[in-house]
Amino acid sequence: MSDFFAPLFDWLALHPHWLGASVFLIILIECMALIGVLWPGVVLVFSAALLAGQAGLALWPLYLLAWLAAMLGNSGSYLLGIRLQAGARSLPLLRKYPHWLARAEIHLSRYGTGSLLAGHFIGPLRPVLPLLAGMLKMPAKRFFIVNMLAAGIWSFTAILPGWLTGAALDSAPPDQFWSQAGLLAAGFGLLAATAFWFGRRPHPQRFTCLALLSGLLLALLLTFWPMLAVFDRYLQQLTLASSSPVLDPILLVFTQFGDVKLQIVLDALLCILLLAYRAFPALVFAAGSLLGSTVLNASLKSLVGRTRPELLPQLLDGYSMPSGHSVRSYTFCLVIAILLGLGQRRQVRAGLLSLALLPASLVAFSRIYLTAHWPTDVLAGALLAVFSCTVMLALLGRQQPAHALPRPFWLTQAGLSLGIFILFAAWSFSTAATRYNLL
Repeated sequence: MSDFFAPLFDWLALHPHWLGASVFLIILIECMALIGVLWPGVVLVFSAALLAGQAGLALWPLYLLAWLAAMLGNSGSYLLGIRLQAGARSLPLLRKYPHWLARAEIHLSRYGTGSLLAGHFIGPLRPVLPLLAGMLKMPAKRFFIVNMLAAGIWSFTAILPGWLTGAALDSAPPDQFWSQAGLLAAGFGLLAATAFWFGRRPHPQRFTCLALLSGLLLALLLTFWPMLAVFDRYLQQLTLASSSPVLDPILLVFTQFGDVKLQIVLDALLCILLLAYRAFPALVFAAGSLLGSTVLNASLKSLVGRTRPELLPQLLDGYSMPSGHSVRSYTFCLVIAILLGLGQRRQVRAGLLSLALLPASLVAFSRIYLTAHWPTDVLAGALLAVFSCTVMLALLGRQQPAHALPRPFWLTQAGLSLGIFILFAAWSFSTAATRYNLL
């Protein structure tokens, strides 16, 4: 497939003024009903965005084109579903692969409107859910509001990695960079492979093994971080070179999600709701994971004593490693994903865990972008979050939460949490912009 599209990207490299149109077309096809399932859109949009970053094209026009394309593709699929109704099941691809629609129908019936937002980040569901929403006659106003939000978030995360990579490719990495990056990739790859293996072959001690492995990797990183200085400094330079007036306010909003004051409120809200619904095993898991990661983070910061990057005129308080914002964000998102996955199939649980990494990773990236932390600080934060969650699951043993929480719980939790986050981000935006020298 890559050989098939290679001539196209060779041509686009010579004619960069067509890159915006190519990103629009790639994402439009990616979000179209059924076709997007077979279309390698994620790889293609990364390649096109990489060329755009290399060519020095601004991020915000590219993002607006991607957002518009995603909205149009989803809207077309929704209108097609309304037009065809039950007749959509007779479409050639759905006759050949009826399980596509069956899975999307289960997802939509179980999670309602929220499934359109979450499903946008699950490749096989993305081109099918809008079609199904039209077939089931979801109110147009509700669909288009969620579509605007889902398309906006997804299109940003789709083009940002490629654009940043392209913008940074002008500077060749130092000799030691790839060896240090390879060591880190090997460690995280081993953790991911172990989690995947246990997901396919459940074992009574799987969470104990994952806790030991993540704890070992965290201990190694906290001990040998001075040996990764080339990796840290090079990525910090790349991030500074890729800074953009468009990214500044967006990532400033994302970084507020990890603020300790906001997370205290969100953690308390989650625990109160779990108590109200008498979900005691889930409450013990959530409270233990969230509190444990916070206490461990404070202790490890003092123990390691690493200073922050000296790039802000107004230095932030406290030590740098692990990143507190990253720890809080990853732990909160992992707890939510694990609780959402209760009673679900293995594939759904894996998808939810992957989805949980997205907002937390944006918070982690924002800490590097705002020069508040080194890259290895946020990696340590991610490992600490995994360690805290797996330790709690291992300690609970057979008392682990097992029963799915009801839909009203999640609607209440999601609605209140989103509202609180929006209010907090708006209230603290000016102060945060001054702190990070963005005003």
